[in-house]
Amino acid sequence: IKPDGRFYTIDLINGTKTEGTTEQGDLVVQIMRPAQIQQGQKFDWSFTMQANGGGFIETTDAYLNEAPESGYQSQYTVTMSANDPNWQEEVQNKTFYLESRNGTVYGQMQVTIIPNYNDTSVFKIESLVNPAGSRNLEFDASKTSAANPGR
Repeated sequence: IKPDGRFYTIDLINGTKTEGTTEQGDLVVQIMRPAQIQQGQKFDWSFTMQANGGGFIETTDAYLNEAPESGYQSQYTVTMSANDPNWQEEVQNKTFYLESRNGTVYGQMQVTIIPNYNDTSVFKIESLVNPAGSRNLEFDASKTSAANPGR
């Protein structure tokens, strides 16, 4: 992801990323940071993730078998200031429940955000979604297709 404030829409069902914002997807993400960063220097950076027609619940649940009925926040934001004593160069393995597409898709996901990686940025996501409108997130191997293993 280019860290210049561009928006990207992520479709978790089809496994696609599109530059810009569209309603054909589950998440809209954005990373912002300075264009030039000195190696080893702290820098200001931010990350925003919005759900299309839903929201997120950050969780530490060990078993993510059923998405909650309510309590979703439409946006998740990280803002790091170079002057902050708690500054971090990345955010790793944050786990969320997801509701998107106006309650027709539920899922769980783990994300890692690396704002400075080889002159660009990384937004890594591992997810399991149920596109049937059910909050049940238990993996069903019989629903896995050869074209989309794990989906």
